[in-house]
Amino acid sequence: KRWPAWEIDYDDIMATPRPAWGGAADISIKEDGLTRVALDIERKTEASVVRMTVSLASGGASERVEFDTRIDWYERETLLKVCVPTTTANDSAWYDLGLGAIKRGLNRDSLYEVPGHQWADLTSPDEVYGVALLNDCRYGWDHPTPDKLRLTLVHTPGISEGWDWVADERSQDNGHHELLFAVQGHTGDWREGEVVWQAARLNQPLLAFQTFAAGGKLGKTYSLLKVTDDNTTDPASPGVMVNAVKMAEQSDEIVVRLRELYGRAHNQVALAFDRAVKTAREVNGSEEEIGPAQIKDGQLVCSLTPFQPKAFAVTLEDPNVSLKGPVAVCLDLPYNIDGISVDADRCDGDFDGHGFSLVGELIPDTQTYCDIPFTFGPVTAGALNVVKCEGQTIALPAGKHDRVCLLAASVDGPATVQFDIDGRAHKVSLQDYAEPIGQWNNRLSDGELRENSEDIAPAYINRLPVAWYGPHRHTPECENEAYRFTYAFLLEFDLPENAKTLTLPSDSRVRILSATLVDNPYGETAPAQQLYDEADGLIVRIAADSSAFAGRATISMSSPIPNTAIRYTVDGSAPTLTSAHYTQPITVASTSTIRACGVRDGATGDYVASKTVSKLTLHDPYEVGKVTGGLTCKYYEGEWSNLPDFDTLAVVSTFVADTVAIPEMARDEDYGLTFQGYVKVPADGVYAFSISSDDGSRLKVGDTLLVDNDGLHGDYEMTGLIGLKAGYYPITAHMFQCKGGEALSMLIAGPTLPKQPIPAGMLFHTEE
Repeated sequence: KRWPAWEIDYDDIMATPRPAWGGAADISIKEDGLTRVALDIERKTEASVVRMTVSLASGGASERVEFDTRIDWYERETLLKVCVPTTTANDSAWYDLGLGAIKRGLNRDSLYEVPGHQWADLTSPDEVYGVALLNDCRYGWDHPTPDKLRLTLVHTPGISEGWDWVADERSQDNGHHELLFAVQGHTGDWREGEVVWQAARLNQPLLAFQTFAAGGKLGKTYSLLKVTDDNTTDPASPGVMVNAVKMAEQSDEIVVRLRELYGRAHNQVALAFDRAVKTAREVNGSEEEIGPAQIKDGQLVCSLTPFQPKAFAVTLEDPNVSLKGPVAVCLDLPYNIDGISVDADRCDGDFDGHGFSLVGELIPDTQTYCDIPFTFGPVTAGALNVVKCEGQTIALPAGKHDRVCLLAASVDGPATVQFDIDGRAHKVSLQDYAEPIGQWNNRLSDGELRENSEDIAPAYINRLPVAWYGPHRHTPECENEAYRFTYAFLLEFDLPENAKTLTLPSDSRVRILSATLVDNPYGETAPAQQLYDEADGLIVRIAADSSAFAGRATISMSSPIPNTAIRYTVDGSAPTLTSAHYTQPITVASTSTIRACGVRDGATGDYVASKTVSKLTLHDPYEVGKVTGGLTCKYYEGEWSNLPDFDTLAVVSTFVADTVAIPEMARDEDYGLTFQGYVKVPADGVYAFSISSDDGSRLKVGDTLLVDNDGLHGDYEMTGLIGLKAGYYPITAHMFQCKGGEALSMLIAGPTLPKQPIPAGMLFHTEE
């Protein structure tokens, strides 16, 4: 009711659910093999679709039935749960806490939607048999009756009472979801049933890689490490798990993190590596030393209390063999622009032709990526450090090299370009240096949150390897633009024997930061499967210099997806393959709705971007008498949940304010303010007036109610656009403060004004 996006009410959880997922299921056989069988099941409502692949495999995976689930969700004010009915009725269930497990009872009004990580378990009271529900990405559970265990999949809240200004809450979580859960039956309780290990296998499946053949001496099997403990009855599933194996952050040690799984003490846990342990020390989560660790017979030995985590940093004895790493030669590049600036001189560089630059403090002298070193140009002021591609030819030094590696990116969108090696063409698609490398379904379009399924932009992932990134960049205004990530991507080309020249693209959108020749004595190792989600939605973005204009508006379109053409219309109709082909920014002179879609492989994408720009008539200025600086401000006291009719209320105080802000004399809560006078705009054009307040506010310019920001809410800014000729215009601002935080400000932006608080020199009132 009050916080629907954050809270779930007990009455809703315990109410009779709406009918189970409606409609007849469409069921088909997907796999019928010797190692796995699977069914595809599809169910629909009027708004949503659930597609589920239910599979059972042989071997260790036969302990669980998996439900690989894809949900296209467009319900409102609805909670979607998966319910597992069991014959193991119990008033209590166990839930995974990551470090340990907790036993909780049936839902009650003070504890009903509870947290759990990778599993929950319902075992019969006699602990003869149990059922576990395993999951890989959902963490809200409930236990409504002794025989049912439920997992929350999607939560779409209603509208808060008194908070209807956030009406888009109703479509929260609308869009595409992908998740995996499984059901496991087992003998005994969750410990005997090895539920923790089954959940770990679901969340960390075996990943396959393809590598080169080698005639090594180690045979066809290899184990990096092995854990044994004094309480283990099954060596395949000990009571101690290795949570992580990694290189130390600040040393050449190997860090191993362990945790006890079953709530039992272990006096003798042994960790054996492929070689004898040379040194060992216990560390904390930040890899700071706690103390020495015990080594016995070349193994790391320790004890663990129930559910205890421990971490160790170890070094191993030298291996019997040594491997020669790649041989690399860093190339001297013909740098021709300064694209990097340091914080002390943020306006020094221009990476993209628009005044933005990479941050020099984030660029090392040498960047190592996959054992390949890359050197960068100097970052001192005025130094050339980036290659803007114009078809330059680079001589390759003599020697044995099998490939050339580049750190590169494009500007002004993705680019498909050609590199030549000894005259042989290599075409590649390059990503924009400042575009997000991926996104999930996006409801934000044209600056607004969208609720309809056709307005939600689909997910995409660009897959070029990221060899360097910066978490911010420098702007033309000499500022740090936080959280605007910048990237350099790895490009690799095989070299013919005795290759002599590398010719760069004749495309000024391409930037090269570094290049290295490599001789790798070993073949490549590559994943034999996708390591992360696949998403290839065709995204188109439409931008305008303003959503309202007086003369003409310039419209630009782009896509972050390489090799995407754009078709568009300006009359609001749906674009097709025969619509206008976007090649450069367009202009419109009247109110227009621009719609655009991506085109790839001769077909249009399902997503259509839309933006409306409006031509405004300029209002004539008002005739005013003698005016003086500031606005007339009236202060009221009272308790309201919406803006009252201030004309009917007694004024507590009247004064002149230089700006629209909360005066010092106002009390902390339960008051109201009105500001009245004139604003003088300096030039003809479209002006944006913004008012930000906590709680409600309203702004009127001339006879136009420009912003209605009423109601109970936190500090929230709203903007209105209006066309004005140079001169004076009446301006009225109302605001009220109820309980909690308080805020009030008003800003302006226009033809000659950057966005800023309205200056005192623009505000006037009539002398009485």
